[in-house]
Amino acid sequence: MKYVDFGPCTFCFFNSWMDRKAFANIVAKFWLHFQGYGTFDYILAAKFKHLKNKLKEWRASDFPKEEEDLKKIKSKVDWSDSIAKTIILSKVEQAERRDVSIINRYLGYDGPSIEMKT
Repeated sequence: MKYVDFGPCTFCFFNSWMDRKAFANIVAKFWLHFQGYGTFDYILAAKFKHLKNKLKEWRASDFPKEEEDLKKIKSKVDWSDSIAKTIILSKVEQAERRDVSIINRYLGYDGPSIEMKT
């Protein structure tokens, strides 16, 4: 089998990044302070290339904490689903389960969907 190299991996941009305050600050600070030389199209291409690297650095430093939080939420969802399957939950537990489910849907976690025992 022949190995084909298609070049470096593409850069993915997620719209959810724009909801973060740090994102706007990083982009604005970088964009205003960037010094480039040459034609306008060359300067723009260089800005985007360097901005991509800044965003990669930002993701590497900021997102590990988010991954840890996501694991905790997934664990809580799985736990509440297993409990809801076997016993009747109190009002407080039902409210907590609802809150976790909302966060769960927002983050796109497709865990088990179990109905509460009533």
